[in-house]
Amino acid sequence: MKDFPYKNKSSEVYFFSYGRLALYAALKAMAIKPGENVLLPAYICNSVLSPFNALDIKVKYYLIDEKLNANIASIKQQIDDRTRAILVVNYFGFPQKLDEIKMICRERKLVCIEDNAHGFLSAESGQLLGTRGDIGILSFRKTISVPNGAALLINDATKLAEKIKPFIYKKTIDDEIRFFLRAVKIMFGKLAVPSQKIYREDPPEEENNFHKYMKQISFLTAKLYDKAELGRLARQKRERYSQLLKNIDRERAKPIFSDLPDGVVPMSLCVWVNGDREKYIRDTCVELGTRTYPWPSLPLDVQDKFADQMMLYKNLVCFPV
Repeated sequence: MKDFPYKNKSSEVYFFSYGRLALYAALKAMAIKPGENVLLPAYICNSVLSPFNALDIKVKYYLIDEKLNANIASIKQQIDDRTRAILVVNYFGFPQKLDEIKMICRERKLVCIEDNAHGFLSAESGQLLGTRGDIGILSFRKTISVPNGAALLINDATKLAEKIKPFIYKKTIDDEIRFFLRAVKIMFGKLAVPSQKIYREDPPEEENNFHKYMKQISFLTAKLYDKAELGRLARQKRERYSQLLKNIDRERAKPIFSDLPDGVVPMSLCVWVNGDREKYIRDTCVELGTRTYPWPSLPLDVQDKFADQMMLYKNLVCFPV
């Protein structure tokens, strides 16, 4: 892919179809042993667990607050002598506060994995998100209209690059078919239809469905990427975010990120809803002429054991930009 902004002297870039494959490759290169663990935020999509389960790696959860910031005290509490890495998430394209977490990783000799699946093109103080940790995960299919597309960044703080191994991929065109059908829906305005569900539930088997996604990056992805005007796309997303921010009824919903810092290319505008979320979703789709979606489908362990994180999940609504 031409002019991929993350290609530089300090980062090795490997392309994949999905972010979970990129994470799998990184975890496999780390050679984590049975019984060792990686810390994940409790507020995370259940599909992120699939590469850990495929490699039989234990996960431990730390807490996230209502501003989607990592709880440092919770991180310190979860670390033990079997911990190998800490994964942090840049939610919806906004930078997670990494300085203290990176300091903890240096002190404890842990790998810092920056999950930037939501934040392709986003930057903080001129530095692209995904390049701040030892390892970065990108999912540019969530920013650019392509059938699939993700990348693994091995940054200069680690020597894992030489251990990244190629996969044996399935040959399939199902992603291309879904991409075409989605394009048809967009053409006819079908994606603006209000949701009929209170919560979107990805099936629990997504936690163990890793091999379903072991497919090649689409032959269309590079072609569509090369035609994309990244600068224009970033400006459009920032403009749409700012416009939606002005139109949100603050009595019914509170934006999580009420400011749009320089350099941030948001994936969605996300709000905490006061009251009936199903009614808010339906009303807002009509009032603003846009679709909405809840996020994420939490892992079963989190649903069972983390009532506060479950409450965040039940009250969050996202507006794609």
